[in-house]
Amino acid sequence: MVEGPTGTSPAMRMLSASAQSRFGLLFLVLLLTLLVPPLLPKRGGLPGLVLVVGLTLAVLSGLWAVAGTRRQGMLGVALLAAAIVLTWLEQAVVSDALDIAATAVSAVFVGYLAFATLAYVLHAKRVDANVIFAALCVYLLIGFLCGGLYYLIELVASDPRGLTGNLWMDDARSECLYFSFVTLTTLGYGDISPMAHPARSLAIVQALIGQLYLVTLIARLVALHIMHQHEEAGR
Repeated sequence: MVEGPTGTSPAMRMLSASAQSRFGLLFLVLLLTLLVPPLLPKRGGLPGLVLVVGLTLAVLSGLWAVAGTRRQGMLGVALLAAAIVLTWLEQAVVSDALDIAATAVSAVFVGYLAFATLAYVLHAKRVDANVIFAALCVYLLIGFLCGGLYYLIELVASDPRGLTGNLWMDDARSECLYFSFVTLTTLGYGDISPMAHPARSLAIVQALIGQLYLVTLIARLVALHIMHQHEEAGR
């Protein structure tokens, strides 16, 4: 069927709607990945497995989200493939080397997603739902990125260990993610503390980023919204 000059096919309308909500989907996947694993029984490594599944869905939806910002390239595809393969291979084969490699590659890819999403927010000319969700995704991605880095430090650090406190050592990945968001939001419960020097330095940088990001980004989004309102009023 041929559409008229101003007509749009249902498939194109669906594609356009999904493109406009791509960061909303990424935000939902990240939020569920963060909230669901702590609610599961600790036995059998179920929270860790669910976390891996959630992160896999997150990187898939994340790559689709940033593709619309023209930031997708061979680097993103290569990092995505390497992160997924190494992460699931590490689940099947118990190996410290695979665990370290999977965590490192996944952290690099999450950093790539955070950078590409932040670029989308900073280049936005007007504030809409997609921009707001993208800004929220950057904040969550910072938490996931630092959580992976804390876990990486925990894997390679020996004396002292990366983190200390009330840790379930059979689920260290989730504990590092918990500590990351506690640090990002500057809650500072004190149940887990950084011990190794890299972990302490990362905690300082993350706490600063968590505060500065919210202040500067909110100011930018508010300024864009006011500017758009003035433009609409002047027409």
